[in-house]
Amino acid sequence: MAVSNGEDPRVVVLGDSNAFGFGISKDKTLAAQIGNSLRDRGKEVGVLNAGVPGYDLLQPILLMKDLPIHEGMLFVFLVHPVNDLVNSANEIDYHAHKPYIYENSGSIYVHNPYSHFPQVDWRFSRDFQKLNQIFNLPGNERSLLDRLSDMSALIYMLRYSRSLSFFRSKNEPDEILWDNMSTEEYVNMRLEAIRKQPLQVAARFWPEIEQLKNYSSRLIRYAGELYSYVYNYAKENKAHICVVLAPEPYSSTPFFMELTDLLQSKLPDFTFQWGSAASELHKELRRRGIPVILPDYKGAEPTELMFVRFDDHLSADAYRNISAAVADHHLRMSQNEK
Repeated sequence: MAVSNGEDPRVVVLGDSNAFGFGISKDKTLAAQIGNSLRDRGKEVGVLNAGVPGYDLLQPILLMKDLPIHEGMLFVFLVHPVNDLVNSANEIDYHAHKPYIYENSGSIYVHNPYSHFPQVDWRFSRDFQKLNQIFNLPGNERSLLDRLSDMSALIYMLRYSRSLSFFRSKNEPDEILWDNMSTEEYVNMRLEAIRKQPLQVAARFWPEIEQLKNYSSRLIRYAGELYSYVYNYAKENKAHICVVLAPEPYSSTPFFMELTDLLQSKLPDFTFQWGSAASELHKELRRRGIPVILPDYKGAEPTELMFVRFDDHLSADAYRNISAAVADHHLRMSQNEK
């Protein structure tokens, strides 16, 4: 974690690899650009980049509890529904288990993650238990290939090491593009993968499946209760929070339209409502009085080459638009305190 513009952070950015700035040079990350936006408005503020690749909705909140908190601090939570709502990224990609939220007697609790690899395919974990029932997926024994895939974390570690070598190089570009892939090529590649594994995609996006609406609503309520807790925790310490609900990059919209049609053809019994999770979370947070920022950066990407290899992480221009909205919120907050 690095602090820009001084050693005493007054703004802390929390979230996953998008908050961290995966594939973006250090001076173009969201944290750095929030500092720049505040400086442009005449306010020199230290900004801490506390984003961690692979985090979900809960982990940044747990991290916040471990950070020093001072009067007047602003904690910025960058959230990407549906990705951050579903506890899947580390489970699937890294085989690193996360803490998860559960309900008991009307209250929500945090459960420690598992300490061992699952003995069955990830689709049969408790996270997707109800989804499995609806899809009528049978249990299965893990093959040798499945067990070897448990070592996939090594592959990601090598990829991450390679990204760091680019990140620390003297001639680093504004954005680290792993390959010059156009939006059209990216869309075609992703659609081909979805044709082969439609259920995996559906599992990642289950909060936007109409037939699972009751479970999605419960998940949104969990999120609202978590941020209400964090909001009150910050308020007790005379600090502040805001939740940034980042929309999908504009240039990926055609992909999601094609994705919807393809999944509908592969799983005709289900209705997908892309964007419904973000909309419901927005309403839930506003209802609870949680400060929400909903930036609009349509057309912000200067070229089609905004994707970092297979990951649709945000571009530097998208960060710039978000940082301007956060800076304006910080200034209004400071004026209200006076």
